[in-house]
Amino acid sequence: RIDVPSTVDSSAWENDGVEIANLLRNARTQVSALRFPLIRNMFLSLVTQEQQRRFVCACSKDVSFNAVQVAKLCEDRPEVAAEIASSLFSSIRGRSAQLLLIGNPHLANMNKVAKSIASCLWFQEGNLTGRYRLQLTEPAECSVAENCLLVNAWETEVGRLIGSPDVSQRGNYEMLRNEEHNELPFMYSRDWLLPSYGWLRFDYSSIRRPPSSVAPMPEASEVTRYLRSGTSAPSAKLKALRAVSVHMYISTHQLRNLLLCFPDGEHRQDAFCMLHTRVVDSASMLGPSLLHSNAVLRESDRYALFNRLGHLHLLAPLNPELVPFHCCLAVYEERKVVEFLVQLTIHEAGGKVLRRSDDGRYVAVPASWADKGVPCEDVTFRCRYETATLNSHWRHLLAAKYCVGFHP
Repeated sequence: RIDVPSTVDSSAWENDGVEIANLLRNARTQVSALRFPLIRNMFLSLVTQEQQRRFVCACSKDVSFNAVQVAKLCEDRPEVAAEIASSLFSSIRGRSAQLLLIGNPHLANMNKVAKSIASCLWFQEGNLTGRYRLQLTEPAECSVAENCLLVNAWETEVGRLIGSPDVSQRGNYEMLRNEEHNELPFMYSRDWLLPSYGWLRFDYSSIRRPPSSVAPMPEASEVTRYLRSGTSAPSAKLKALRAVSVHMYISTHQLRNLLLCFPDGEHRQDAFCMLHTRVVDSASMLGPSLLHSNAVLRESDRYALFNRLGHLHLLAPLNPELVPFHCCLAVYEERKVVEFLVQLTIHEAGGKVLRRSDDGRYVAVPASWADKGVPCEDVTFRCRYETATLNSHWRHLLAAKYCVGFHP
């Protein structure tokens, strides 16, 4: 159950990660100093290693320990210390305490532990946007999935409360996209129960954006310098970048420089996904300066980003005439993009949405779509927007209605 206050200041929830940290912390039952001996005695009474593994795996689901308590269990059963640490790592509150456990001398098989907890160790609840592929039989990875679902529910309910536009993939306000379990697609809903087995894959696309009052931070240039001079693999640099991303607000120019620190393809896409929600001048980012610049992103990268993040997330509402569109009317978010363009024509003289026909010519979409709505049809086409006049006020109003991060 997600408790949401009756009133929320939109700028505060965009800027404050404390609420999310509290949400995840309170989702587990804390083991007090008085209760720990009871749990420890239960653990010591188990005879076989299989029983011990099952016990700590069960504890990893709902219970929160501190580093000292987990270390004590490792000392009690050094033969399964690696399994204990791997299972209970995500149940420890606070990154410092988690790192304290990793340094425990009783963890002989440190490489095994480090590999099993990697997804949890680098997890950043303040910036979840990205792609996830999680093995649910691993306690640490299952914990990451649970945390994503909790934050998704929180973002969804708060977004509804403050009147944020629905920019989801399917018109259900959810942050999750492209969900698959064991490579079988499904549509996530609150009735869906997280399995305890198999591979779970999804993209998370957050609606949180920087408050309008913040400015880009010059320290981001130092991050770029370190990334350029470092010899680490791109995957390692991405982990470090996600760790500091929650402390940065950046400009489009700074994002461009950061993206160019990574090779074309998935690594550069990952960097864009994790950093685009930290950009303070998104109108510039979503236009030819960056997103639609072939010097920064290839066409294949743009196509992948629209799929991973969403068409409404990457819509350029203030300069739509500068970018092309590719939409399927059967998909909610893509249909809403066409609806935005059609609505734009109402108060811009000479404004029209031109659809590319099979013979390569561009013809205007029906004017009746502005009144009757864009039809939900299994039709895919490329289109562009043209206008003889520009109504800035109307564009800002529509941007606030259809997109996140824009204010009327």
